[in-house]
Amino acid sequence: MQRALGYEYELGDVTTSKREHGEDTRLAKGETLFSGSRDGFQITADDPPAGSSDPLSDLELIVHPPLDDTKPANRGRVENTMTSMQDFVNELRGLYAQYKASTRSKFVSIPATDFDGDEGKYLHASSDNSFGAGVLQATAGLSLAALAQIRSGAASARAGEAAVSPELALHREKRDAQKRLAGPGGGGDTEVFGRALAAISGLKNSMGQLLKPEDQAALAGVISLIVAIPINAWSQSLSGGTIPYPKAVASQLMQRTDFATILQQLPFDAFYAVARFPHWTEMLIHIVNQSISPPPKKALTKASPIFPGKFQSPEIPTLSLSLGYWFEWLHGLGPMDLLTEKNYPEEVYGAKGKGQAAAVESLGGYGKKMDPGEDGQGPRPIFEFRSLGRVMPSELVEAGLAVWDYVIGAHHPS
Repeated sequence: MQRALGYEYELGDVTTSKREHGEDTRLAKGETLFSGSRDGFQITADDPPAGSSDPLSDLELIVHPPLDDTKPANRGRVENTMTSMQDFVNELRGLYAQYKASTRSKFVSIPATDFDGDEGKYLHASSDNSFGAGVLQATAGLSLAALAQIRSGAASARAGEAAVSPELALHREKRDAQKRLAGPGGGGDTEVFGRALAAISGLKNSMGQLLKPEDQAALAGVISLIVAIPINAWSQSLSGGTIPYPKAVASQLMQRTDFATILQQLPFDAFYAVARFPHWTEMLIHIVNQSISPPPKKALTKASPIFPGKFQSPEIPTLSLSLGYWFEWLHGLGPMDLLTEKNYPEEVYGAKGKGQAAAVESLGGYGKKMDPGEDGQGPRPIFEFRSLGRVMPSELVEAGLAVWDYVIGAHHPS
């Protein structure tokens, strides 16, 4: 388990390598360029996007160790660490300018030893703009009550109100940070959440009573995330687009704990109602059909694949797993999430199943791993905020603090 809110800052326009005998080769994902933690963060290599032909790895700054969001004092550590990350990116920008001037070349290799990093490792950049912005992502343990706050749009609405408040009128960084969370970055989906809530309104507990409103909200939050994957996949395909790779169509709030474990965190009445509901699969497929835009000419069925067609990269195989197969295994008292690399049933599909499990990547990749949560309140599944967007170094502090406050506010909305 982890008790933490984690941040990653990906500078995809800066590549990393190790150099041996004059040849640069890719660093493994997670390999550090600086032994240990530098001012609260690690300098690491990250794999380029799936299907990329780039022979080198990307640069990623990871807050380490992650910060316990149940301790209010750690908010100050967010500010300090993000300030250190901002200073480091500016340091790299200065090194780039020095090497560019001395070599008279736009493409510059910066030895990691220039920032007290490891011997034989390098950063590479081809423009000053390479250090102008990066993609910010965050992982957090969320109670299912907090998840409902986010998926229903309530948390994003509060961020939207803050963004237009007079207090932020003259503070662009704070205002923009709130706008990211008020939009897709906040992970809400009011429409799909509402359809899920309507679909489960008649479910009853073991005593034959309707579920309490808070239990309905928790269940609707989980369902809205499950169905988001096929909704987004089919919507993109029917709009003429091609999906880059499977996790690209996960919700803006992607599950890292697998869905079977998440379902098992539901209040007993809600979990029992789901486990004993005979039309679970049909209900989820109905929500998917309601939500796909543009709508398919023929309604999806149990036999329909989760991901229609091929992915952008020819290296990624078509995934054969069907809606019915996936949804059915999420049902019952002992659910299993088949849409994970660990559980994906490659063998069912024979020779064409080879490589399909690996293509799932990090969807539910933490398995049963969870955040312990607040004392006495049970563990929290872990989710990733994937759509916080490109953030300039000067915006890192306010962006990091806004995510921290957003997660705290989802758990304590009053």
